[in-house]
Amino acid sequence: MTTTGYEAELHEVDAAVRAVLADILGAAAELTDPIARYHELTRVQRLWESAGRRIVTALAAERGAALRDSGMKQADLLGPTGLATQPRVSQIMQAAGRRDPIAVDLTGRPR
Repeated sequence: MTTTGYEAELHEVDAAVRAVLADILGAAAELTDPIARYHELTRVQRLWESAGRRIVTALAAERGAALRDSGMKQADLLGPTGLATQPRVSQIMQAAGRRDPIAVDLTGRPR
């Protein structure tokens, strides 16, 4: 699922990266043994490789849920969303059926 037409500003990306790396590198710096630090950073890298994909997938499903929650017909969503085709709207809305259980818990909205 793409987000064509939306751009993240460099300063937004930098701030997000800084926040995450500050936590990770701060914790890793407490490990005085460089080999232990290497292993911890490798473990955290693997965690973020998995978590990053899951977060992106969850956000795509939440986008679909937002469109579904609008109560609007797919054809009526073309203008407000900027999506080019009704099949594209349908594709995004179908992603709502694959909401992440953590997102469901956090939002308090049923699947």
